[in-house]
Amino acid sequence: ASHGGRSVRLLVNHFKSKGTDCLDVGDPDLLDGQGNCSQTRRAAAEALVDWLATDPTGSGDPDFLIIGDLNAYAKEDPLTTLQNGGFTNLVAQFGGAGAYSYVFDGQLGYLDHALANASLAAQVTGAADWHINADEIPLFDYNDDVWDTGEADEFEEESASFPLYEANEFRTSD
Repeated sequence: ASHGGRSVRLLVNHFKSKGTDCLDVGDPDLLDGQGNCSQTRRAAAEALVDWLATDPTGSGDPDFLIIGDLNAYAKEDPLTTLQNGGFTNLVAQFGGAGAYSYVFDGQLGYLDHALANASLAAQVTGAADWHINADEIPLFDYNDDVWDTGEADEFEEESASFPLYEANEFRTSD
């Protein structure tokens, strides 16, 4: 991307989820709190750092911004790998300890990240998460295919008042 003669290389990523195992590639849940496929996500982060060090676009421009759902919390291996590779966690820097991009079962966190290399980080003046659906109550939930047992069931049915789809940026995920 270029703006006013200045450019930045934007890398959008979606690392392997924690939801399914990676036993087929020898990456079981290590029971260290990082969930399934943690070494696959770490390897993706390592490959990304190594690839960016080669100036893959041949532009000579030093500014790189990694964004996306990295399916890892700030202290997990993929993020520490990127930080050790010279990238600054902009969500942590500008959002602080209270930063979040989702709410699940009453817990706040963020798996969505923005990381800048040293050259770009020095130019960044702010970063924020856009809570376009993180703060919704379960009644608005579009994911009605997972049914719990008990009294929560009535909250998992599609609302007649609030449609699952709207032609705008809201009600999106991942």
